[in-house]
Amino acid sequence: MTTQSSTAAARRSPSRSRPRLLRAALLTDAVVSGLNALAYLAAATVLADLFDADTGTLRWLGAFLVLYAVAVWFVGSRPAISRLGAGLVIAANGAWVLASIAAAMTQWGDPSDVGTAWILVQAAAVAVLGVLEFAGLSAGRRNA
Repeated sequence: MTTQSSTAAARRSPSRSRPRLLRAALLTDAVVSGLNALAYLAAATVLADLFDADTGTLRWLGAFLVLYAVAVWFVGSRPAISRLGAGLVIAANGAWVLASIAAAMTQWGDPSDVGTAWILVQAAAVAVLGVLEFAGLSAGRRNA
């Protein structure tokens, strides 16, 4: 009887049913976004020359990504991951991927070839993280 009630409680508990994949993907997203933010802030001048981009834009992106990384870390580090929070991160990643592809296709800001390649590499990395986060969130729904 104790085993059955423990099992039933574990199924109901959001902290026990949360998928490890979702947590790992969210925390990886936060770390990668934070490192990217630090690079944009600390090396804006060098990266602006390499990407043929505006230094101010890179610094703005860096500041934005610091806030984003903190928010994603908050979502991923809670004892019970919020479905809404995870869903918002996934939506933000999807928007980032679409905006990156649009920026690369239209050559927004007239980036160098290296800059365009970086935009697309970054979009691919964000897409992979978004897919992993979605898979983790979906697995949590199946297990709930």
